[in-house]
Amino acid sequence: MKVEKYRVLGELIETNKRQFVIPVYQRNYDWRKDNCKTLFDDIVNAVVMDRLHFVGSIVYVDQGEENKIYRYLIIDGQQRITTIFLLLKSLYDVSDDVNLKNEINSMLFNIDRFNNLKLTDQNKIKLKPIKSDNEQFILLMKGEVEAMNKSSNIYSNYEYLKSLIRKTVQGGEVSCEDILSGLKKLTSAVIILDPKEDNPQGVFESINSTGLELSLADLIRNFVLMTDKDQERLFEQYWLKIEQNITLQNVFMDTIMSCV
Repeated sequence: MKVEKYRVLGELIETNKRQFVIPVYQRNYDWRKDNCKTLFDDIVNAVVMDRLHFVGSIVYVDQGEENKIYRYLIIDGQQRITTIFLLLKSLYDVSDDVNLKNEINSMLFNIDRFNNLKLTDQNKIKLKPIKSDNEQFILLMKGEVEAMNKSSNIYSNYEYLKSLIRKTVQGGEVSCEDILSGLKKLTSAVIILDPKEDNPQGVFESINSTGLELSLADLIRNFVLMTDKDQERLFEQYWLKIEQNITLQNVFMDTIMSCV
């Protein structure tokens, strides 16, 4: 395990040929609008005050290279990272500046500059959320917003951030260029785990971060998927179906306890 201080955009997201992957044992993207507003206000304040802003820790495991794309398994920080991607996409869609759009595009997507990468829908985008979120995220990144599930947090927070940007820019407080500049001022303590020495799932369960608290259902999912090597198959065949058919927060534990 080692700890580095990174600029979230410049030293993490902006670099080409990399993808941040959310493991299946983590919860879905569930930041609320107030969480998004706090991050956005911090970004605007970083611009106004012209100073760096610390957004907390990001913990990941370097999984090495696959098809010339370096993969990083996010253990902690997925809520912040996902929101930053949504903010970048919102900024891209609001701005009319071609140069700004091109710069943001290189942050959202891996670019095949020399035609030597095997890019697909699954690895072209630099963030890969868990399956239920990833379907909506891919639609958003492809510009197919109308096809998205309007009840998903990916969609609702994207629309909310887009409205925040428009309102702030129209109010004359900052420009789209300023907001991107503020994003570049975000810093994080990045903890890089050694897959040979550290237990990523164990770290995920024990981390006490500033994000949302884990529900009991989240902890159960982590426990069920913790030791099985075939996590993707188990998640898609069993756990995802559970999530789709019951409300985890209110019903899951009552259902389990009624069977005891």
